[in-house]
Amino acid sequence: MTKKGLFILLLVGLVLSLAAPMIQAQSQEPFRSIRGSVREDTDGDGKCDTGAAVVGVPIEFISNDGQWTHVLYTGDDGSYGLVSVGLGTWTVTAKPPAEWVVTSAKVLKPFISDTAPVALNVNFCVRKAAAVAQPGTTVLPQSGAALPTPLVVGLVGGVMFLLTGVMLEGRRRWSIRIYD
Repeated sequence: MTKKGLFILLLVGLVLSLAAPMIQAQSQEPFRSIRGSVREDTDGDGKCDTGAAVVGVPIEFISNDGQWTHVLYTGDDGSYGLVSVGLGTWTVTAKPPAEWVVTSAKVLKPFISDTAPVALNVNFCVRKAAAVAQPGTTVLPQSGAALPTPLVVGLVGGVMFLLTGVMLEGRRRWSIRIYD
């Protein structure tokens, strides 16, 4: 490897090592989310502290301006979570299949702000309306994604590791040429 090639590799490595903290800093902005669960209300009192998790319940999210709507389904443990939500008051509605009836508030309005970026315990309670079983429901996996920071740091670290290896191999080959 020529001196010019080695210089270019070192320059690229320097640029990437300087860019990694900036990329990481950008991904550390407030992580906003709305999270809750749907549980069975066994006695119909609107409280479901010890009730079993209810899988596959559609949860509808509507932004405060009404311009954005999304539906998620509860996972195997009855939980759901919408990540990367915008600021403002959200309308969250449980829309269970006909065999279930919501016994708690059917619509909840969590508020997301810079000082309160996460709304937890946006929970719903449901009770069986009839003993009729509905056909299978498609259920998404449990919600709750992690921040992408480890991925970005891992990618930058991997590129740095690769560049270091290329530079060392180039240096080894260059030194062999000098001494041969």
